[in-house]
Amino acid sequence: MSGRKPSEINYIDSGCQLHPRCLECPEERCAEEEDPLSRACTLRKARVEQRQEELQVKELRRTVKEMLRRWYVMKMVGQGATSAEVARALGISKARVDQIRQGL
Repeated sequence: MSGRKPSEINYIDSGCQLHPRCLECPEERCAEEEDPLSRACTLRKARVEQRQEELQVKELRRTVKEMLRRWYVMKMVGQGATSAEVARALGISKARVDQIRQGL
């Protein structure tokens, strides 16, 4: 040790593949300090969790997009638009508009 206080040390918190900041990492042990096999397992687990989160976000976006589409169809139909007009305006098929209308 240099005898300096922690506040006097210029520390760059660059994180690792698991977490962007070391000081905020939720892991009990640092993956950078683990043996190679254990570290590989930890990184693989992190990649799997990240992929699961990405899939959840993708599904959520798909759900929101469908909800918005249904809302616009209902709004336009309520204003008296035909299925063909709604389909043209939203860039979807007339059959899809009819399908949504049947579900109303």
